[in-house]
Amino acid sequence: MSRHVHWAVIPFADPLGPFLHAVNTRFGQWWNRQWNGFGRVFAERPTSVIVEREQGLACLVAYIHNNPVRAGLVRDPV
Repeated sequence: MSRHVHWAVIPFADPLGPFLHAVNTRFGQWWNRQWNGFGRVFAERPTSVIVEREQGLACLVAYIHNNPVRAGLVRDPV
């Protein structure tokens, strides 16, 4: 959990790839400066999941919020 992030995004006309690349690049630069690291911060390429129903979106958001709880990083997702 310490080396990955989750995003729930509603895409519009613009592709998300360039946006996510810019965010990950800047985060990686910050992380490496902060921790005297080098190279990639995230080992794997992003995974996309398309959610087409509101119920699926609710499950996705619940998963994202509860992930740090399951990883033992926090007690509750709030």
